[in-house]
Amino acid sequence: MLHERWHSAFFELIVGRTLQVLAATIEVEPGGASDTRVDFVVRFPDATVAVEAVSPIFGSDVGETIKRRNPLLDIVESVSPPDVWVLVSSLPDLGPQDSKKRFRSTVRRLLAEARDVTSSPVDVVEKLPEGTVRLRLAKKGAAVPPGRLVGIEPALTTWDDIERRVRRAIARKRRQGRAASVPALVAVHSTGIASSYEEVYVASRMLRGRNWARITLTVGLGVIGTLSIVIDPVSWLAAGHSVGEFLVGANPMVLLFASSRVLHLIAVFAALVLMFRPAANDYFRAVRSARRSRAAEPSP
Repeated sequence: MLHERWHSAFFELIVGRTLQVLAATIEVEPGGASDTRVDFVVRFPDATVAVEAVSPIFGSDVGETIKRRNPLLDIVESVSPPDVWVLVSSLPDLGPQDSKKRFRSTVRRLLAEARDVTSSPVDVVEKLPEGTVRLRLAKKGAAVPPGRLVGIEPALTTWDDIERRVRRAIARKRRQGRAASVPALVAVHSTGIASSYEEVYVASRMLRGRNWARITLTVGLGVIGTLSIVIDPVSWLAAGHSVGEFLVGANPMVLLFASSRVLHLIAVFAALVLMFRPAANDYFRAVRSARRSRAAEPSP
């Protein structure tokens, strides 16, 4: 279960550590594993409160949309002429296990029957039982390097369910902390869906051999993400403190939080090494070569 709910567990660690930084003494899950336990009883010099930490999932349908869409975008790119931008407006609703043969043949036919796009863009549309294929074809400029052929992809849309999910999470935590003998606070992790689906999207494009996605992850996670994690500890050490001093003064919650950061950094560095190993470079080159070969094939 922790494998699927690690966001929630990690958020509880952050809340607990934040309370300690605020000079509070915390008791974790008083009352044991009961369904009505609270996450923390927090004692400040002038008051005691109960704190519940909750991290609801927002826009869970976006990840599923990406998984269904990516194979179709790969097909569009694989059959597109190398000198044409393909702007994808809509795609049929085909799942990972659904046959893509009709979709592939339809896209091939639309591209083959499209008139010359040299002077102006051309729109091509075909209705399939699973939905509509709508593409706009535009001539690539002479200065545009070869490579990516899909210029625009359909927008990712989702219902804004943040308020509803936050209300449900608070109601659930209210029932959970009803037996608390002190005032209760609820800490809600409600940053929304942007970071989640963007990371999933970029990772999925890297899996399909897109070198730009590999570079994006390297910069975003390997550089910016790493700096955001190490800047506080490095500043603390630079102020004259030592690792031994930290270990002597740290309680189990602080050590657990610090260990999670170390494990995160190890995972990031391992990923960076694996992404640029010779075998990975060969994979990216092979995918790029196969994509160009498919694009050079004459349409049937």
